[in-house]
Amino acid sequence: MNRAVFAVISLAAVIAAFLLGRLSIPAELYGWDSYPLIAASKFDSVGAFFGTFAEELMDGRYPAGSFYRPVLHFMLGIEHAIGGLSPTVYGAVDVAVAALAAALVGVAALRMGLHPLGAAVALAFVILNPIADNVVWFMPRRPESLSLLFIAAALALQKPGESPSGARWAGTFLVSMLAVGSKESGVLVVPLLFMLHVSSGSLLRALRATLPAIIAILVVLGARTAVLGGMGGHPESSFSNLSQVGSFALGQLRIAFGAGGQHIVWVLAPLALGALLLLARRSVPAFRAGLWVPLTWLAGTFALSALSGVERDWYAYQALAPLGLLGAAVITAALTTGEETSGGRKAAGIALALGVIAALATPIVTGKAAEDRSAIDASARRTLDQVDEIMTAVPVGGVAVVQGWQARVDAGSTSIFLHAPYSLEAYVELIDGPKTVFKRGNARRRPNQITVRLGR
Repeated sequence: MNRAVFAVISLAAVIAAFLLGRLSIPAELYGWDSYPLIAASKFDSVGAFFGTFAEELMDGRYPAGSFYRPVLHFMLGIEHAIGGLSPTVYGAVDVAVAALAAALVGVAALRMGLHPLGAAVALAFVILNPIADNVVWFMPRRPESLSLLFIAAALALQKPGESPSGARWAGTFLVSMLAVGSKESGVLVVPLLFMLHVSSGSLLRALRATLPAIIAILVVLGARTAVLGGMGGHPESSFSNLSQVGSFALGQLRIAFGAGGQHIVWVLAPLALGALLLLARRSVPAFRAGLWVPLTWLAGTFALSALSGVERDWYAYQALAPLGLLGAAVITAALTTGEETSGGRKAAGIALALGVIAALATPIVTGKAAEDRSAIDASARRTLDQVDEIMTAVPVGGVAVVQGWQARVDAGSTSIFLHAPYSLEAYVELIDGPKTVFKRGNARRRPNQITVRLGR
């Protein structure tokens, strides 16, 4: 990869980061898990620092399952030490992680031998797709972008057909550990590296190239099993769910291309037609990697989603990179230099690439998400102000009742989760130290009320 290409990819990532930073960093922390995550991750002693790697997600506070996400805990501990509860610090890191993940997807596309303009399409598909807001706005969903970042980094480190040695072996081992330590989807790094190398070399060489990732995954899965006392996951997680993989796949594709179908014509149809060009050139090794790596990535993403047994809109974020890489392969097929490549075909490839990027950027430029978030931020702030006032007014040993907050707000096709009882409990703990928290009454009768006995 020459410097000019790297500069183009880096510039595109910076521009995209600017757009996301200006339009997507909320003024408050969204997500029910935000404050519990910070409370579980903060470093208040040397033991807490090293204990990060031996803790269940949220120290077991997460109500919907048991998980092992040491990379997220470690990052949040550092961010809390730097900025306390400032939403800007966490939001800026979320944007930076998403931008770097997209840039590395672009670099991975170049490593597969795909055209730089195709790599730009892959990058744009990851960072400009509206579903990215469903990850970047919510700090608790950062594992989605973190795992993507490290998977893409592992691919970017490779030289297809060559076994890694020295620094590349160590780098592959490290980013593979970080990928699965960020989220369970990081295990996909193993089949992806294998498909990348087997597309350009022998089976034995592909196995050797994949070895550092295999060792890394086994190490982290061993630590996960020790911490959780098993593999963990959602209560709904089961291998029997794999029979529903088709349903999960269709759901994620629908979300990735726009829940309302706004992108289906301008993005999916041209790529489907362009795939014919790719298949027509399947004998070229670079195109084989450009086809089989993202197809394996998609299949693995859908399978893991079905295995979890839980459907969430933001899970579709994991499908953006392989879909973008398929688009990059199509663009490459159209722009391949050679005597048989006509000027019209190249022009069509360039037009297709620019059209895809424009279709993805339009909702960000013309949308009203930033204005919608102003009202949502105000609602979230009112609840926290109420808690702050109570904490100031109630004497030591007194009982405070927090009620009337909004648990979630619908903003277009997106639901913004603000505060749940355990969110406010963690917030109280963060600003005033540990205390006993009592939930009184039936949750159905009093869904927006918690009672806190202050322990200052």
